[in-house]
Amino acid sequence: FGPNSIETEDTYLRLDMELAELLDYLDTKVGKDQYVLFLSADHGASHNPRFLKDNKIPAGNIDIEKWVTEMNTALNKKHKKPDLVIAIINFQVVLNLPVIEASSKLKLEEIKAWVVQYLSKQEAVANVFAIDQLQTVVLDSTIKKMITNGYYKKRCGQVQLLYKPQWMEGFETGTTHGLWNPYDAHIPLIWYGWNIKPGAADRQMYITDIAATLAALLKIQVPSGSIGKVITEITR
Repeated sequence: FGPNSIETEDTYLRLDMELAELLDYLDTKVGKDQYVLFLSADHGASHNPRFLKDNKIPAGNIDIEKWVTEMNTALNKKHKKPDLVIAIINFQVVLNLPVIEASSKLKLEEIKAWVVQYLSKQEAVANVFAIDQLQTVVLDSTIKKMITNGYYKKRCGQVQLLYKPQWMEGFETGTTHGLWNPYDAHIPLIWYGWNIKPGAADRQMYITDIAATLAALLKIQVPSGSIGKVITEITR
């Protein structure tokens, strides 16, 4: 179901009741205004592509299994090696590195370049590039930072995909998330309770700012791994 569905509305009505029960419990057991509570999320969500198309917004579904099959068929015909593409996972193409590196005839850079060329011709793809070339790719700095923050060589693929807005992998029913676009990346962050004054802020904030802000409220050192910034609208 998409964000505008009655099923999602029902979910939030039930969540509201759950939060009311939690706040009543905290007020009784801990004391009103004697605790700090924050509410956030890990991601947003896209509308269902069918809903978007009905409202004249460009959108579509992606058959990634078809892409993988077509790439493996073409690469096998060219190099006489099956299954050189293992999968497309988390917007990355995972190549069969053990097979490629064990062959003197296969060149990883050539295979990556071929995969990039194939995927760049697909309607859903906004950009595609070898991940190890990220720093030389012309990208918006915000998007480049997101990809860099999510990259860990031992667990990532070799080719990065960026889809056009409102395009998603797989199913035609339901929805998903994962793109950098605001509908997927923008989330709520609500603070309530001890020393939290009424107010609102429209500037961009991040989940990583929570730890830094809590530390400032408590007047303690931030955790050693903290990369967030204090939300000063809360701590003033």
